[in-house]
Amino acid sequence: LSARARDAVGNTAVAANVAVTVSNTAPDTTKPTIAITSPGPSGSAYTTGSSSLTVQGTAADNVGVTQVTWTNSRGGSGTATGTTSWTAGGIPLQSGANVLTVTARDAAGNAGAAAVTVTYDNTPPSVSITAPGTGATVSGTVNVTATASDNVGVAGVQFLLDGVALGAEQTTAPFSFSWATGSAANGAHTLSARARDTVGNTAVAANVAVTVSNAAPPPPPLTGLVAAYSFGEGAGTVVADASGNNNTGTLASGVTWTTQGRFGSALVFDGASFVTVPSATSLNLTTAMTLEAWVYPTSTTSKWSTVVMKEQPSEFVYSLYASSPNKRPNVYYNTSTSSSSERGSAGTSALPLNAWSHLAGTYDGVSLKIYVNGALVGSQAVNGTIATSISPLRIGGNGVWNEYFRGRIDEVRIYNRALSQAEIRTDMYTAVGGTSADTTPPAIAITSPGSSSIYYTKSSALTLSGSASDNVGVTQVTWTNSRGSGGTATGTSSWSVTGILLQPGINLLTVTARDGAGNTSSAALTATYDATLPAVNLTSPVAGATASGTATVAAAASDNIGVVGVQFLLDGVALGAEQLSAPYSLAWATGSVANGLHTLSARARDAAGNTALAPNVTVSVGNAGPPPPPSTSGLVAAYAFKEGAGSTIADASGNNNTGTLDSGVTWTTQGRFGSALVFNGGSAVTIPATTSLNLTTAMTLEAWVYPTVTPTTWSTVLMKEQPGALVYSLYAGSSANRPYVYFNTASDSSGERGTIGPNALPLNAWSHLAGTYDGATLRLYVNGVLVVSQPFTGSIVTSTGALRLGGNSLWGEYFTGRIDEVRIYNRALSQSEIQTDMNTAVGGTP
Repeated sequence: LSARARDAVGNTAVAANVAVTVSNTAPDTTKPTIAITSPGPSGSAYTTGSSSLTVQGTAADNVGVTQVTWTNSRGGSGTATGTTSWTAGGIPLQSGANVLTVTARDAAGNAGAAAVTVTYDNTPPSVSITAPGTGATVSGTVNVTATASDNVGVAGVQFLLDGVALGAEQTTAPFSFSWATGSAANGAHTLSARARDTVGNTAVAANVAVTVSNAAPPPPPLTGLVAAYSFGEGAGTVVADASGNNNTGTLASGVTWTTQGRFGSALVFDGASFVTVPSATSLNLTTAMTLEAWVYPTSTTSKWSTVVMKEQPSEFVYSLYASSPNKRPNVYYNTSTSSSSERGSAGTSALPLNAWSHLAGTYDGVSLKIYVNGALVGSQAVNGTIATSISPLRIGGNGVWNEYFRGRIDEVRIYNRALSQAEIRTDMYTAVGGTSADTTPPAIAITSPGSSSIYYTKSSALTLSGSASDNVGVTQVTWTNSRGSGGTATGTSSWSVTGILLQPGINLLTVTARDGAGNTSSAALTATYDATLPAVNLTSPVAGATASGTATVAAAASDNIGVVGVQFLLDGVALGAEQLSAPYSLAWATGSVANGLHTLSARARDAAGNTALAPNVTVSVGNAGPPPPPSTSGLVAAYAFKEGAGSTIADASGNNNTGTLDSGVTWTTQGRFGSALVFNGGSAVTIPATTSLNLTTAMTLEAWVYPTVTPTTWSTVLMKEQPGALVYSLYAGSSANRPYVYFNTASDSSGERGTIGPNALPLNAWSHLAGTYDGATLRLYVNGVLVVSQPFTGSIVTSTGALRLGGNSLWGEYFTGRIDEVRIYNRALSQSEIQTDMNTAVGGTP
């Protein structure tokens, strides 16, 4: 466009050109369309285990898409690459749901959007093995199971054996796998499981240690087998022939089944029934034979007791008997049709009742032999061909003379040759069909009334309990008493017997565990029933004596079995700890009671718990006026060491915390106040644990010490012990050669709280040490001066460990030198109270 101007006289001028575009078309109001194609269609939900994501798709517009952008509801945005085919890569995701929106725009500013919800899941699943349990012994086929869970969902569980995949991944709950343990070598193995969730997060269960224990493969079957019966059917009226010759047998109505065979199930014969196997050519043996069976007779008979018999009219062809009129097993064959042609061989003794015995008879053309439990027990030189017949084979009886067996029969075999002794033993320990014999005995233990093999009781009746286990299973636990009686326990793997009657004196109680194969093992307890009371008398002091200071109280005690302890009594109340070994004596601090008349006695206790009291002895306590009281209340133990001799020290606090000297601890008259103890760097004084020595909320530990060598390690003045750690302690020196005070808030070293003095103690000189704790501050004083303090809190742990002076039994940390005037309080003394104690002897003598 331009313009030309003209004036009145005709002058003209032209404006500069202006470029315009003429468009009479309607405006573009159509929105672009956009679709998400990856990782899923628009509007879908998607879960990923990755913290970033690429989204792709397409867009279209009636004129043209100019731009595609994206936003994340959890934060972040950007521009995609491309328009009609676009990609947005590296989109950061936050844990949980992220709504990703993509928007397409055209030149007119129109916009269209699509969205996908993406859940970022970085939480691994949880998984654990539920069977078998840790330490289990497994064999055969075992079901391995696991539980697994996840915040989104478990997609699969892969079982692992020794870190390698075991079978295919299990993709549905319940997660289990049938493991044929024979695929792994016998011995230790580890089972685990790896769980996988829907986004690929994985977790591995804790290893479970198991032991694989499978029996060795059975030996191949022996040649010449013409009939074999395992009685593995367990039910029904027929028994199959495992030899392959189809010599099937039929049970008479009186023959029943039991699961308690020698190997698995067996047949039970009632003494009037049998199994019939029809005649077959394979059962005609002619030149040689072997007859075998496991038998379990349940009654004694004076008649022939048939295990196996091949019949002929009015006679047998061959037979195996568990018993006979002479009560012994027999094997027979016949060379013709009458009794005159019978050939037999007998065992030497009767078979035991209610127990499994293996019987075998062989004939090789020159000798007829009989074996019991694999041992040759009879042999006869005979010859001749074995007769044949068309009559049936019978098991458990015969139809010729009605000679029946009563009890169980299992694992019957018939061969057309004579087996060697070694082959018979192989059969004996191998089930028909090849299962190796279970020769592993059970394990059994008595756990109550105790794990010791010796027990004393004053009761005439006793209860036993315990546990038993077996590689297959315990079927029964029985008990016997050497003094008479016996029976069956209640339970198997966890068993008990109540009301066992004991006879006075020694009773040997034996419990026996039995498994299904007849293997047994036993445990025994020697229980002594003792109703005799011990005898006890006081020997010192004598009746009417006057006692003062520290007096020795002694007693003599005896018992028909043995005295295990003597408890001294003062006015009917226990005086000190029970004395557990002779000579029975106690150092009695008479100042702990009022002056005047008192009665002493002693109670003796024997191993069975019987007790007896000594006659009372009346004594008069006469001590000088009482010393000044301790500096304050709360004194729980105090030792002046004024005895000057002997192996015990008295507790002046009145709590009877008497101490016993090791052999290396000696006496000296050169104490801080009177006598003291000398420690050689390898010995200590032991005070048994009492409730009064448990300080809990506060404490004060004091002593005068006179070190004679420079310590190169911890130098114990006193320590209350617990297993593996101290409860509270006071050290004269340490590896840094400075004094320490400690207490502990835990049952191990993690709770130890301590503070150390700034300087070493002088050698060959007396120093007073004191440590206090008041629940907020631990302080250490040397010669009445506070040298260090440190803030601490927490209760002082308690223990049943001993208090030691001059050393400890935990780490062998001993003091070398003299110790005097030891005090222990259950509260924190003030500095002035410590200074008073420092200048006052235990008992009040300055």
